[in-house]
Amino acid sequence: MWVYDYVYPPVTLVDTPKDTLICKNVSSPLTTLKAKFTNDGTFDDALIARWYRLDLSGNPSLDTGWTQVGSNITFNHEKLNFALTVTDAGYYRLAIADQPHIDSYNCCSMSDVIKVATKNCYIKVNPKIRIKF
Repeated sequence: MWVYDYVYPPVTLVDTPKDTLICKNVSSPLTTLKAKFTNDGTFDDALIARWYRLDLSGNPSLDTGWTQVGSNITFNHEKLNFALTVTDAGYYRLAIADQPHIDSYNCCSMSDVIKVATKNCYIKVNPKIRIKF
């Protein structure tokens, strides 16, 4: 289980609701998850940001089943925005830590969990409208 006994700078979700819905029957279903981070000096090495995904059948409060999505993002900045475009349902979260600790969940700054669900979306067409080609 991810235990947060240490005080790390927060990873803050930006313009991303904790429950997001995307249409799965369109040609490119997607949504962009965004987060930002400010290093308050807790981490002193080069930092790595890593997005993780868990199937909706999993338990997001446990550390099992989470898999990395996308590439590691290495940075040295005090402030940086992170975006991930997703097309699959699941739970997502962003972890940030220095290189030696990125694989230790209790040594990372973690965002809140974001739930992305999919559904079939339909567009209602007004039969009174004629489209001329």
